[in-house]
Amino acid sequence: MSEVDGVVFGAGSGVGFECVQHMLSKGQRVRAVVRSPQKYADKFPKDPKLTIAQGDVTNADSVKEVMKGAKGVIYAASGATFWSAASVEFQGVKNVAEAAMQDQRVVLVSASLVTPKNRLKPIRIILNNIKWSFMDNKFKGECALRDSGKSFTIVRPGPLLHERAGQHQLTTGQGDSKLLGAVPRADVAAVCVAAITATAADKITFELGTDKSQGAAQGPIADIFSSLKQGVYQ
Repeated sequence: MSEVDGVVFGAGSGVGFECVQHMLSKGQRVRAVVRSPQKYADKFPKDPKLTIAQGDVTNADSVKEVMKGAKGVIYAASGATFWSAASVEFQGVKNVAEAAMQDQRVVLVSASLVTPKNRLKPIRIILNNIKWSFMDNKFKGECALRDSGKSFTIVRPGPLLHERAGQHQLTTGQGDSKLLGAVPRADVAAVCVAAITATAADKITFELGTDKSQGAAQGPIADIFSSLKQGVYQ
């Protein structure tokens, strides 16, 4: 496959789709991975820097093929059925981690309150039951990536909003101790794209939110990684 700046799993909707849009806006070459390219043929913009590829995160061979020639990988895939969390949120992440080359950074979109210490918090209980063991498998996916020995960044956004990026100050935390303010998917996407190449984003896990009491004044997105530490995740 041709070289691209990033591969996006789960590119058909949500944060994944926003990642594709953001990379194209920056003039980057992107490979959008979806299960059925025909289904999304009219959704993506017509852009010579965009390739739409068929891929299945639950199939290790499929994952290896679509990751060829990529500088980095964004994993924003999520299972569509009640029983899909184990195969997508966990095994899919594990497949991508195992397929990644040493020079490919994997950026994983996870969730706040994902760690087991938060298992009794009402929001986590609800999310864990929307799909069977959804949050439990998200955390297992995180662990598989952290333990892989590959370069990674794990982003744990708070509640997701369908709003424009850059309207409020981004905030970060580590240790999964509290739920940060709701954050637009487009802002999460901008952070994920920046994490592919930011040196300070290597091997960090962090929570992401916004502070709506603050305006949009903010430096470069990559600056948010500078205060974060490796090895802090629960």
